[in-house]
Amino acid sequence: MELVQTKYRWIVVIPIVLPLSLLYNFYLKIRNKFVFLMVSSPKRHAQKVAAVAAQMKKSNAKMCTSRSVYDSMSIFHAKYKETLKKIDLSNFIDILQVDTVKRTVRVEPLVTCGQLTHALLPLGWTAAVLPELDDLTVGGLIMGFGIESSSHKYGLFQHICESYEIILPGGEVVVCSKTENPDLFYAIPWSHGTIGFLLSAEIQIVPAKKYACITYEPCTTRQQMVKRFEEASRDTDYEFVECLAYGPEKGVVMTGVFSDIPTNPSSVHNLGAWYGPWFYKHVESFFTKGKATEFIPLRDYYHRHTKSIFWNLEDIIPFGNNILFRIFLGWLLPPKIAFLKMTTTEKLHELHVKTHFIEDFLVPVKKLNDTLDMLDEMVGFYPLWLCPCKIYKTPFKGLINPGKGDDLYVDVGIYGMVPKARANPQEFAKNYLDLHHTVEKWIRNIGGYQALYALTHQSKKEFEEMFDHTLYEEVRKKYNCDSIFPQLYQKVSREGRK
Repeated sequence: MELVQTKYRWIVVIPIVLPLSLLYNFYLKIRNKFVFLMVSSPKRHAQKVAAVAAQMKKSNAKMCTSRSVYDSMSIFHAKYKETLKKIDLSNFIDILQVDTVKRTVRVEPLVTCGQLTHALLPLGWTAAVLPELDDLTVGGLIMGFGIESSSHKYGLFQHICESYEIILPGGEVVVCSKTENPDLFYAIPWSHGTIGFLLSAEIQIVPAKKYACITYEPCTTRQQMVKRFEEASRDTDYEFVECLAYGPEKGVVMTGVFSDIPTNPSSVHNLGAWYGPWFYKHVESFFTKGKATEFIPLRDYYHRHTKSIFWNLEDIIPFGNNILFRIFLGWLLPPKIAFLKMTTTEKLHELHVKTHFIEDFLVPVKKLNDTLDMLDEMVGFYPLWLCPCKIYKTPFKGLINPGKGDDLYVDVGIYGMVPKARANPQEFAKNYLDLHHTVEKWIRNIGGYQALYALTHQSKKEFEEMFDHTLYEEVRKKYNCDSIFPQLYQKVSREGRK
């Protein structure tokens, strides 16, 4: 039955999930525009903070946010929420201030990447790192993990943050930055709300232009692809660098810069048009077309993977990239992750978790070729998303730190059903843990990191070998977090997720 639900899930998604998603997106767009134009959000922020502080002062029980599992972008369910006291931060959804003199924007934690582009681009600005899916939230990008094709230049999302406003155990509100409470500032990223709850963040913005000028370079050998990708990743004259690997020996390296005026009007690609091909399919076409350059409206570029949720939508609507579907129903895309979760049965969710590999791994660039070999042998799924990033040395060592020497890493994103699982999903599901343990061990041994929006299958000891807990534990002790917040491992491992 689960296999039938998986194969024909589009029967529910097209008539129910897609219309609901469209209506909800329309509501959010109108609501956010009204709030931003009326400039009411800064006045209300202090009231919202006071309400959260009051909630926390009333209880000594262990806490988490009340955010529904359906609102998370992760496919996993947060079972730890079943036993913890829930603190309501659901109305922290506003952009508070844009300061073009300081080059910062101050936002609440549930502001999404889609909100940021809608608010900043008309003003001629953009966040220095702006991850590509509309529904990713600032809080998730800081407390969890955030990366984009500009990360080779600016680092991870946490590296463009100037300050955080945090509420600690007992309802104490503090601001932290590189100069004010710096130990707390460097301990917060990747901590998943186990030190305090994020109330607002101040983020770096940079001047934006109308277009992203993107050059596509198809590579037909692994050596050519890895060499060109590393060269581009070390060149900070590029604003954007990424690569899609379509097999063990081929991929398309993409580099880009901001641009105001297309050199050739015919080279403008309105990527956001509902009838256009999904981005990863468009990129694949350059194996036939050869190297080429095109101009993409900047907002379309930032959210290029949103329409097809990278390539995950192909499993749900196999004919979704068909020209007829795109013309007549493409305007309904993308589906909201929350509504997809609501229409997933418990058994289907369990089968999905055991047969799909949804992971991002940060690996040292010098280990990229070996990592691709390992993933081809162990997982064998394509496309892979390759995105370079800097991991900077900081005065206080947080949970992730660069290795000795090179600070350039590559995010290897794997999002899909393991090919070996397609023939017999139930049989594959019996031993799926072996695959995860093998891959996690490899990443740990080369000094890499596992993005924690997914579920880690490592033991607590292995987890603490991968992530430096020294500062994290010092800060938790300093602010008496043990009695109020669970440990990080308890939230991101099988102890806290399913």
